[in-house]
Amino acid sequence: MKVPLAKIAHTRSGDKGDTANIGVIAYDAKYYPVLLREVTAARVKAFFGSLVRCRVC
Repeated sequence: MKVPLAKIAHTRSGDKGDTANIGVIAYDAKYYPVLLREVTAARVKAFFGSLVRCRVC
């Protein structure tokens, strides 16, 4: 089943010059394993596409 990320987690972002960060916080502990499995560096990099010019970790 697919659900929007916003239904199971709070997200925040920030930047420091030439770097950025994204925080993803599960609303409930039961969603944490789902976030670990689904929100990967590879998927984040693919989502942002050409905006990413360095390593995503």
